[in-house]
Amino acid sequence: MNRTKQTIINQFAVLLREKPYTEITVRDIVERCGINRNTFYYHFEGIPELLISSLEHWAYEIIQNHGRIESPMECIEPMAQMILENKQSVFHIYRSVKRDVFLDSVDRMVLHIVTAYIDCVTEGMNLKPEGKELMVRYYKCCCVGVLLDWLNHNLSYDLLHYIGILEPYYHTMNRQVFQDFALE
Repeated sequence: MNRTKQTIINQFAVLLREKPYTEITVRDIVERCGINRNTFYYHFEGIPELLISSLEHWAYEIIQNHGRIESPMECIEPMAQMILENKQSVFHIYRSVKRDVFLDSVDRMVLHIVTAYIDCVTEGMNLKPEGKELMVRYYKCCCVGVLLDWLNHNLSYDLLHYIGILEPYYHTMNRQVFQDFALE
């Protein structure tokens, strides 16, 4: 990613800590970045695309910073940490954008992370393609559901504690699924 685009994403994140998504303007962003409007529009069609790029960038950072993702807990934990570290920004997005825009962005972010997890745990296995696709879809839905429930409850419970309790059950289920989807 080029430096200007990265600067725009970084300054957008700063602005999100300060005010709701719907109150952020292109003018705010270009003033913070010291660029002109044309430069902004060269990189992004508008603020909605900037939001999607920012969330995808966060997902990419989570994957890069956590190397191999080897358990369902490792899918949720880094996202939960990112939410806690950027709580104000996340709530500004969550409470400001249309629900479908937010859900689509979270869905994309989680899909990237869950795919990395499934790729890691199935590496070297000879699985039916539909089995791998089903596991990606299942874990993505679980992770999105868990994160949305946590957000809907204003982060009022210890998500990581609950996930830690459930994690051993996922490992048992994984072994059975892998056996069921193995090619003969």
